[in-house]
Amino acid sequence: MSVATSVSVLMTVYNGEAWLEEALASVLKQTYTAFEFVIVDDGSTDATPEILRNAAGRDSRIRLFEHENMGVSCSINRVLPHIRSEWIARFDADDVMLPYRLERQLAFLRAHPDVAVISCFADYIDSAGQTVGYYTNPLTSHSEVRHWLDTGKVLHFIQSGALVRRDAIEAVGGYRPEFNVTEDTDLWNRIAEAGYPVLVQPEVLMQVRVHARSLTRASMMLQVRQFRWLRDGALRRRSGRQELDFETFMAHEHRAWFPRRLNAARKDHGQVLFKRAALAHSSGGTLTMLLHLTASTLLYPSHTLSNMWSKWFHARSSLRTSTSAAPVLTDEFPKSAAPRSEQAA
Repeated sequence: MSVATSVSVLMTVYNGEAWLEEALASVLKQTYTAFEFVIVDDGSTDATPEILRNAAGRDSRIRLFEHENMGVSCSINRVLPHIRSEWIARFDADDVMLPYRLERQLAFLRAHPDVAVISCFADYIDSAGQTVGYYTNPLTSHSEVRHWLDTGKVLHFIQSGALVRRDAIEAVGGYRPEFNVTEDTDLWNRIAEAGYPVLVQPEVLMQVRVHARSLTRASMMLQVRQFRWLRDGALRRRSGRQELDFETFMAHEHRAWFPRRLNAARKDHGQVLFKRAALAHSSGGTLTMLLHLTASTLLYPSHTLSNMWSKWFHARSSLRTSTSAAPVLTDEFPKSAAPRSEQAA
């Protein structure tokens, strides 16, 4: 497998004016500069189009596509044939790339030339850019990825930090619009199941923003339920069975034995309450956070406690690259920590 020599950063945005200029600057100031920056404006009605057009006029690396609102999956599928590079670096318009992200990820590819998808660790930040939590992931070795696939787990990692081979996306049919809030996780699992190696690079290379606009109560519940549907589909594919559409899956859920339905509802609401606690934590709402955390712990203690430890309180180990200064850029990488079970965010 050839090592990446060209990269296209791909960002879709809809009404993202709040943090758009900061996001753009973080891409354009990368230490690795030989990339094109493909931006899709998905029918924005705020100042986003003007911000993007001005940026495109200042930097020739930006290629701007504009169309009516159609969602992330359809937007990416539509622009995919126009991307010029072998490798695509995904990025969200409210996040921040650390300056050396692309350089470090390309170095990681030189050390792991067989992989088709990589992602990274990240800091969670609030609307003001202050660190409010951490994201790590145990999928830093091929053996751990294989273990997750063999034991029925869903592979998940931060899509805004992903670097993926374009032909791997095309080989599995691209993004599926029906997974409108879990489209990235669905894609990674189908790519891995098709035999393409995936890995998480054990370095902090992204800042992922947590804010109210990205986590409404309705979207939280939809995300949790879609994740259960996604997992059911992954298990069916891995055992050679036909996937169910969302309506059929939910109908099966509603016909299940009452204790099973009650248990699923308990876990769903526990996960949503933890997400709401995380949102309150990021915005400084201490009392609201404590109320949601208490309710989440009562409903789904294992999920709440493990995520509190891994995302909020877990001290940075030797795996963490400081965000205040660039690391020494070599092709040497920290060894993976001992794998630990992580719940879906």
